[in-house]
Amino acid sequence: MSAPGRNDSCPCGSGRKFKHCCGAATQPPPSLPSAADRKAGYDLLDRIAALPRFADDVDLAYALTWQGFPDDVAGRLMDTQANDLFLEWLWFDFLLHTGQTVAEYALARHAAEVGPGARLFLRAALAAPLRLLQIHAVDAGASVTVRDAIDKGPVIVVSERRGSQQLVRHDVM
Repeated sequence: MSAPGRNDSCPCGSGRKFKHCCGAATQPPPSLPSAADRKAGYDLLDRIAALPRFADDVDLAYALTWQGFPDDVAGRLMDTQANDLFLEWLWFDFLLHTGQTVAEYALARHAAEVGPGARLFLRAALAAPLRLLQIHAVDAGASVTVRDAIDKGPVIVVSERRGSQQLVRHDVM
C-alpha cells in the first residue's frame, strides 16, 4: 500500500484531507534562526546596550558582576568566556532602569531593524534565562545547595543523587 498524498482523504477515517489531519504531523518544523539571524540579534543588543541612556545601567551591571576582583584580574576575565556569559546575562536577564531587559527593550522599540529570524532568536533567548549556580554545599548522593552566582538570590537545596557525587563546593554550573 502506498502512502497517501497530501490531498487524499486521511486513512484514519476522519474525512479530512491527509495534509490537514495525520499528515500535519509530518510537516517539517518551522526553521530555526540561522547564524546570520543570531548575529543580527546580538548586533542589535550591542547597539542598544551602547545607547547613552543605558550607560549607568551597564556600569551598574559591570560593577555588580566584577566587584571584589582587582582591576587587573577583572580586565583579564573580560577577555575570556566569562565576559560572554556576562553579556548574555546583561542582555537577557538584567533589568534596566526602564524595568525591561536589553532584549525586551530591543524587541519593543527596535524590532523593525532586524528580520523575522533575528526577532525569533531574541524571543527564544528571552524565554530561556541564563543562570549560573554556585555550589555552596554537597550531600553526596542526596542533594546540593546552590545559589545564583550573579543575582545572589536565596540559597536553594536541590535533591540530586548522581550529579551530587561529582560536585564540590564552589563549582559553578
